[in-house]
Parts: sequence; structure tokens; C-alpha cells
Amino acid sequence: MAVHDAPRSNEMYQDLEPDMEATSGGVKVTRRGNRAVVDFNPGAARVSAGDSDEHSANLVDELDEREQMDLANKLIEWVDTDLEARKDWEQRMDQAMELMGINNIPLEDLPFDGASNVTFPMIGKAVINFQARAIEEIFPSEGPVKTKVVGAYTMEKQEQAERVKNHMNYQILDQDRSYFWETDQMLFYLPLGGSAFKKSYYDPLSAMTVSKFIKSPDFIVPYIATDLYSAPRYTHRMFRNKGEMQKLFESGFYKEIELLPTTPYAKDSLFDDTSYRDQSDDRNAEMHTDDHVYSLYECHCDYDFSFDQKKYNRKAPMPYIVTVERDTRKVLSIRRNWKENDPLFAKRLWFTHYRYLPGLGFYGFGLLHLIGSLAESASGAIRAMLDGAAFSNLQGGYVSNDAKFQPGDEHIQPGVWKEVNMSADELRNAFFTPPFKEPSSALAQLFNMLVEAGEAFSSSTEVMTGEAANTGPVGTTMALIEQGNKPFSAIHRRLHMSAAEEFALRAEINYEFLPDQYPYEIENSETVVMKQDYDGRIDVIPVSDPNIFSSAQRIAQAQAIVQRSMEAPSLYNAMKVEERFLKAIRIPDFEELLSHNRPVRVDAVTENMRMLQGQAVNAFIEQDHDAHIQVHINFLNGLNEDALEVMGPAMQAHMAEHYSYKYYNEINRQLDGQLPDPSMYGTEEGQELPPEFDQMIAQAAAQLPQIQIMPEEGSMGGDPEMEQVAREQERKDFESMREQERKDQEFLADQERKDLEAVSKDQRDEQLAMNKEARE
Repeated sequence: MAVHDAPRSNEMYQDLEPDMEATSGGVKVTRRGNRAVVDFNPGAARVSAGDSDEHSANLVDELDEREQMDLANKLIEWVDTDLEARKDWEQRMDQAMELMGINNIPLEDLPFDGASNVTFPMIGKAVINFQARAIEEIFPSEGPVKTKVVGAYTMEKQEQAERVKNHMNYQILDQDRSYFWETDQMLFYLPLGGSAFKKSYYDPLSAMTVSKFIKSPDFIVPYIATDLYSAPRYTHRMFRNKGEMQKLFESGFYKEIELLPTTPYAKDSLFDDTSYRDQSDDRNAEMHTDDHVYSLYECHCDYDFSFDQKKYNRKAPMPYIVTVERDTRKVLSIRRNWKENDPLFAKRLWFTHYRYLPGLGFYGFGLLHLIGSLAESASGAIRAMLDGAAFSNLQGGYVSNDAKFQPGDEHIQPGVWKEVNMSADELRNAFFTPPFKEPSSALAQLFNMLVEAGEAFSSSTEVMTGEAANTGPVGTTMALIEQGNKPFSAIHRRLHMSAAEEFALRAEINYEFLPDQYPYEIENSETVVMKQDYDGRIDVIPVSDPNIFSSAQRIAQAQAIVQRSMEAPSLYNAMKVEERFLKAIRIPDFEELLSHNRPVRVDAVTENMRMLQGQAVNAFIEQDHDAHIQVHINFLNGLNEDALEVMGPAMQAHMAEHYSYKYYNEINRQLDGQLPDPSMYGTEEGQELPPEFDQMIAQAAAQLPQIQIMPEEGSMGGDPEMEQVAREQERKDFESMREQERKDQEFLADQERKDLEAVSKDQRDEQLAMNKEARE
């Protein structure tokens, strides 16, 4: 069920009395006071709302009790075999808490009483750094989803893309409040385990599309599986409490069975999922007898059910979703896992596989698998140094039986002299202290080397721009950032691709379960999304850039754009450059900070004053252009050469604008006003003139007599000196442009040379370091 504030314009709602129900268009609305309870999927639960009731039905009753028992035993046997095949992999996962530094080594496993049991958190630091960077890129504050038009661009598709983007971000940010926390936990677990999963589906209990994080131990695949698409089966192990089971029974999603009064928190015989939580939270598994939790196996498999093979005239197995409860060995549901009208009977995927690094099999590699041994060695080294320091500072040894006091009766205290019934020679002879040494400097060097090797592999150092100082050009800095971020960029690209797959699954589910029109509220507005908006014409992709993994990299790119726009201002839109920079440094609501000045109409005298002060002026199409031009020429005649040099370019551009509008008005007058408004075309937001109008206007204008727009040479205001000034200014502008082009080419060449020198220096330093290590 989905609960929404009832819109006052909803006629079906207005006609309802409190606690009454109505159904229209497959949507059931129940009035509860001033609110409406909206059920977009009344009746029996379905896997897909696009399928018929018969296709989506729970097929468990198609089998007799004996067949159901055989099926449950078969599935549990599959799961036990698959768990046994990955036993060594799970044992590696059991070291997670110890290598993270959360759980210390048990005292009984220490080599001697009092030995150090600390763990150096090498992997913990790498995990925290990765998660902090990843969540910022994958889940920005404005929402993780953006859209892209597929095929030819139209305004209709653009509006559709905007509706889809706003609705999916509303679902993730406002409707499903758990989505952020599921993603946050997934990004923390991913570098540890190497693989994590998200399950996207329509939840019948909350009546909304959800995406739940699944740890890799709870996603069980057979030994021969390499990916989700080709795997003959895969199983999602779930733990449900008694209340959740009863709700699923009542909704019709599962066939109701008699649950066993098991001991609290049913545990899997081959893998205890509670061990992670108990160790990390320092808890004991003590629960009330009412806190029953049941183990469910949801197996997505190809199976040959005879009733469907006859119905569809097929011999090959077809895809199904079969759910069993482990303790009772009862089948809860059997559902078809292909779209009803699909002639290929293709398996539907409900899971997204996130990988930290690609593995050699199905599961990905994580930090535990790749630098776990380095983390263990670093912890061993630091324990040896602590134990050595303890023996060196708090020395012990042996005491002779001839000593005249019992060992342990006397303890040395700083600044205190104690009397003993022994001579100095007797004391010297009664005690023996082994030659304890302070921690070796070689051990400290070994520890530092292990830590540096682990951090270099996991890219967990704080400085992301390498060893070089960040004082060079932007291009060199970007090259260093890119080189240091190569591993993270590859991981981020995998996250980006997996997130795109997850969003595509959510979009498909929305298409199947949304009503024809779905109103919802976002900040400061009410909007609506339509079922047809998810028709596949719009691609749903992550906001994150797969080529960027850090804020430093994004800001460096924005700074490079700013620098280039200053070197070649004529090639860049200054407003767009500033918007890109403010967005890169994550300034909220930066649009409010920028001044989008619209052209202001002023008189010709004020225009002269503004241009003399370096301010912008604009001409307007309906002005008296001859009068304005004459005022500007008279103004120029009264200026000296220095003033002309300062304001000459601005005046020349402004007068050219007047001449162009004068030309337009004259042509438009002779064509009886048939020319379109020139402000409609040639802008970023404007439309393109249709070809037929272009041809018609060109042919009509070609028949007109020659029009004199600008004054002939020698007639500009009756002053030949002004013509000379204009030509001189034109020459200077041309030379300035050529000089700017030359500077641009020199800058690019110098930038390329510096980048090559930086790379060569890094290579030389690396070779020197390798030679030094070889000599040592």
C-alpha cells in the first residue's frame, strides 16, 4: 500500500466517505480521514504487473505434497552443494573483522601471556577512504539518476526525460528512505568482500519499488557460474521474522504454511550470518523466544515443470523463481520468471552485481583477498615491536632460590630505596636478566615498507597527485591526478556500469507497476509521471562521471577550462565556463549567484557614456539606427587617439549591430514584413529555420535592388580622418588576433613539453628507486 495526501481535485476521492473504498483503472483508493490509501496493485501479488494474473500466479499448488517435498529437498541440496564449493572463500571472509581492526585476536591464541594482540587497520583505512569517495560520487545530493534521450532529439522526448529523472530521484530520495543507507552500507562492504549485490523489485508490503543490499555470503551460486546471465541457478538466502512471514502469507505472495517453533534466530548449518554482527557490535546472541527468524532460499533457476512444458510445448527447462523455507522444507512459491509474451522465454534478472575488482570466477576480488596477507604481516610487525618494547622497558628474568625473600614480594618503585636482607654481591648473584634488546630498526623499516606497499596498492594515501609538488601548470597537475587515480577510476567505472544496470531494472519495474498517471509532490511543486514515460525511449543512467573519481580531479578539470577560456576568450562562453566551475566545486544553488543580465534599452548619448566607461550596450531592432549611428560618429570625432584606442573595438561592434538591424529593417520593408524575427534563430535555445523558408527568403531578397547600408569610403560623417582611424583599428584587431593565436600555440607546445618532462622525471625517479632497492 502507498499512502499519499489525497489531491483535492481527485473526483474519485471526493466521492468517498471516510473508510470507504473505490477501484478505477486497476487502482484501489481507500479514504482514511483526510488522507487516501492508494493500492496500485490490488489483489494477489505479482512478479510483474504487466503479466496476467494467470501468468504471475503462485504455481505451488500445481504440485502434490510429495512433489513439493522432492522439490524442496532438491533446492536445499543445491544450496548445500554450492555452499560447500565456496567453503574456502567463506573462511577468508571470516577474517574480515580481525583485519579491519574491529576484533582483536583472542587471548588464548596469543604466543604468551601479556603478548600484544593489536591489529594495524591497513584495510580499515583503505575501506573508509574508498567509501567516503565513492558515496560522494555515486550519491550526490540532487539524486543519483539522470536521463538521456535515445534516438532523435525532440522537445517531447526531452520533457519525458525530465519527468523520468525527477520521478526516479523522488523515489530514491523521498519515497524509499532506506535506499541511501542500503547504498552506503554496500559501498562499505564492497571493498572488503569484492562483490556485493542489489536486488531491485516491487515490494508488496510497502507497495513501492525498492533496491536492497545483499552481502555476497547471502548470494549463493554454483561452482560453474561465471555471471548472472549464464548461471543455471543462483540463490538469495533471506532471513525473515515471524511477523514478516505472516504479512507475506496474508498478501498472497507466499503460500501459507505452519511455521516451526524453532529456537530464536534460526542459523544456517553451513554458514552463520550473525557472526559478523556479533563480533563488530560486541553482542551475544541472546534473544526472546518470540524473536523467531526463518531461513528462506529464493532460488532463480531453470527447471522442467511438466505442467508448463505441456502448456508451452517445450522440452528445455524454463526459468522460475522457487522459494523454500529451510527448517520446514516447505515450498512457499513457484513463479514464472519470464515475460508473458516473450517467445524466447528469457530469464528475467532482478539482481545487480557490483564488483570492486574482477575476480577469476563469479565473485570479485576485494582488499581482503589481495592485501590481506600484507595487513596480517603489518599487524605481526607492530606486535613484535610492542612486545620488544615491553620486554626492554619492563625487564624480567630469573631469581635464585637462595634469595632471602620470595619472588614477587618486592617491586621497584621510582624514587624509592628499599632495604633487603641481602648484600650487594648476593643481590647481584641472585638475579639474572636475559639480554633483552629494544625493537630493531630493521623491524620498523619492514613495518613502514609493508604499510607503504598496502597503501600504494589500495591508493589510500591522502595526496592524490603523486610525489610531485602541486605548483606546475594545470595540465601537469591533471596528468598527475589521472596517473594516481587510475585504480580508482577503473573501480568507479565498474560502479557506474552496475548502477546503470540497477537503474534500468528500476525503470522497467516502474513501467510494469505504475498507474497510467502517478501524481507526487516534490519540493515547492506538485508533479506527475506517466506509466508510458518508461517506454524505453529514455535511457536512465547514473549522475556520476565514470572518468572522474575525486573532487580534486573534477576541480582540476574545471580550472583547466577556466585557464583556457582566459587564454582564448573568443572561443568560450564565459557564463557556461563559470557555471561549470561553480558546479565542480559543489556550490549549492549557484544559479542564484550568477547575474543573467538582459539587454537594457538606453538612448544614444547614454550608450556613448557606457562604452567610454567599458560597459556593455545593445542595439534594438526597432531603433532609429541612422540617428544612433550619427550620434556615435559625432562622439568619435571629439575623442583623442588614446580614447579611440580604448573604446574603438566596442564602438565598432555596437555600430555594426546598428548597421545589421538597419539592413534587416530595409529588407523586411521591401518584402512587406515577411522576414522572421532574427532573435528566434542563432541562439543556443533558439530553433532552426526550416529549409523551405530559407530558400524562399533567399530567392526573394536576391530580386531586390542593391541597398546602401554603410557610408561610402570618404563619406563617414564627412571626416576622412575617421575612416583612417577605423581602418587602423581594424588592422590592430587583426594583428591582435594573430598574436593571440601565436600565444595559444606556444602555450600548447610548452604545456606538452612540461607534461613530457614530468612523466620522464617520474620514470627516472622510479628507475633510481628500483636501482637503490636492488643495491640494498
